[in-house]
Amino acid sequence: ELVLAWDGEGTETYQGLYFTGHSRSFVSLWRAQTFGPTNPAPLAGNYTFQLSPPQATNNGVTDGYGFGTLAINTLGGLNFTANLADGTAFQQKAVLLRDNRFVFYNTVRKGDSVVGLGAFNTNSSFHSVVKWFGPRFPGATNQNLLLDGSPYTPPPHRLFVWTNGIVTLSGDGLAAPLTAGVTLHDDGTLTVAPNTNNLQLTFTNATGLFGGSFTHPLSNVVTELRGAVRQGSNTAAGYFPGAVRNGAFEIRRAP
Repeated sequence: ELVLAWDGEGTETYQGLYFTGHSRSFVSLWRAQTFGPTNPAPLAGNYTFQLSPPQATNNGVTDGYGFGTLAINTLGGLNFTANLADGTAFQQKAVLLRDNRFVFYNTVRKGDSVVGLGAFNTNSSFHSVVKWFGPRFPGATNQNLLLDGSPYTPPPHRLFVWTNGIVTLSGDGLAAPLTAGVTLHDDGTLTVAPNTNNLQLTFTNATGLFGGSFTHPLSNVVTELRGAVRQGSNTAAGYFPGAVRNGAFEIRRAP
């Protein structure tokens, strides 16, 4: 049974409850915004985002960050291309709702799905608490992730506001994080300092995505890493396939 109530004149919003007979869920409906040639979507453009590691202290699947890109067209259509931190890739299309909200949802595989309601802030960044439902999590339940994104402007300008940073690889049963220095240049390129794990980075200007590799100290195998920048936080983050479970890859300003 679905019960809805209108929020009132000018809200263009309905709130309600969905009853299954055993449980109930809260439901919200917002009007999809309408744009056209004479009033293009103000938020049209390119964005990058990161999905935090699952917030539980022991999630049993991954210590890494998910990541992806978002393109918004002039009609308010959203096109997400995402990677969960366990390596699962998916795409999602959505539309801008009233008050610049959007639904982030996908059934990524049988038994696994991600769902959240996001909203853009006045600085065009966006945030959402996303639930990742998956049978591999302890108790075959769900985990909370934080979805955070911001507009992406590609080089040749400086990628972040800082010059000297640090790359950190952590999680995956590593006894201590692996680190290497990184230097950003005015044209948007970067240089990784020589390091014992042969950590190397590649960066795709057009999309804001990172790639690279390092020699994993537990397996002694050259291991790929993947991630995305988020210029709104002056960071990059992603994951690498682990010997125990996927680990986290981060780039931040040097302390």
